[in-house]
Amino acid sequence: MPPPDAWPLPLDSGQVYAVVDTLATETGNAAYAALSVNDPSLLAGVANILDTGLKGSASGYARTVQHTDKFFVHYFTRDCSVLRGVPGGPENCTRITTGLLPSRANTSAEGDPALHGAFMASLRDYVKPGTERGPDSTKLLTPRILAFTQPAK
Repeated sequence: MPPPDAWPLPLDSGQVYAVVDTLATETGNAAYAALSVNDPSLLAGVANILDTGLKGSASGYARTVQHTDKFFVHYFTRDCSVLRGVPGGPENCTRITTGLLPSRANTSAEGDPALHGAFMASLRDYVKPGTERGPDSTKLLTPRILAFTQPAK
């Protein structure tokens, strides 16, 4: 069974997700990395955030966390404006529009209707520098996805 963070995550009830992990390009464990938004209803990627876009995203937490240059924090939600006042808020957020991923109410969209209104995040680290292999798995942390729900208006 996949870990809960690997399951499709719902989006249509005001959820906000923060993906937190080490940035392998900054730890020397990958030549490049990407965080992607995947549509589970089609088993397809719909958006990517490259390591250059993740770099520095944890700096807003430097007062309480050491070595923020080695980590990233990236948010996913339908409305990034709700992150105003959150360290790194809207500028480190991917707005998942219904054009990227259909809402759960859209039964005519392509893909499995039971998975509409949900997404999956995927982190990819590519080729450890100086090798022909992927990153050293003993030097990777398991990404964490923190889930929040926007207060009702």
